[in-house]
Amino acid sequence: MATPKWDIPKDLTLDKLWEYFYASNDRFEREAAKRQAEFDLRFEREKAEREAAAAKRQAEAEKRRAEREREWAELRKGWEETKELWSNADRRLKAMNTEVGGMSNTFGAVIEHLVIPGVQKRFAELGYNLDKVYPRQKVADRDSKLVAEIDLLLANAETIVAIEVKAKPSVKDIEKQGIKLSVLREYLGDEGEGRTILGAMAGAVFGKDQKKAAHEAGLFAIVQSGDTMRIEIPQGFKPRQW
Repeated sequence: MATPKWDIPKDLTLDKLWEYFYASNDRFEREAAKRQAEFDLRFEREKAEREAAAAKRQAEAEKRRAEREREWAELRKGWEETKELWSNADRRLKAMNTEVGGMSNTFGAVIEHLVIPGVQKRFAELGYNLDKVYPRQKVADRDSKLVAEIDLLLANAETIVAIEVKAKPSVKDIEKQGIKLSVLREYLGDEGEGRTILGAMAGAVFGKDQKKAAHEAGLFAIVQSGDTMRIEIPQGFKPRQW
């Protein structure tokens, strides 16, 4: 508490001095009480603001938790849809060839027995005679560390086409494919010298928006057509070269 300042007239008597002293002291205490009340009011206001901010942060945290739970629910739903797609693909493979009938529904089987036979022919129709086929290729750096996996490579002496196969391609899958192609160009080494690298995305269920995203990224969009595949090329499409 601050020390009061006394402004005492020089001509006061002792009685008047005591009277002045008590009056000044009362005034000082009233001012001190007023300052204390202002302090208490400010403290309560700031306390309320802090509590409101904490409640807001808690509400935002609850909202983020609910969003994460919703995302997980969507992922689980997507997984169930994918399992159903693979189940349908397995039934088609068994109908195509009795030898394939004994195979498990693995990703490699889909690539080798559904994508490869048709896609070589489709690229040949576009003028790319790709006579070499390399399913499930691993790309390693100079220390033999795996940096990327390519579902299917088609190649000849001038061109390499890297294909990613998905049951239901997403825009994110398409973005990842662009990154994979950049990695492939960086680490292919002598095998890529003088060759043009092109990219493609193949899917059993290929949405309109996803096909548009693939074409905008410069990727061929390979879609299922009956028991084989076809390449959809919109007017003005030019494949990107890596």
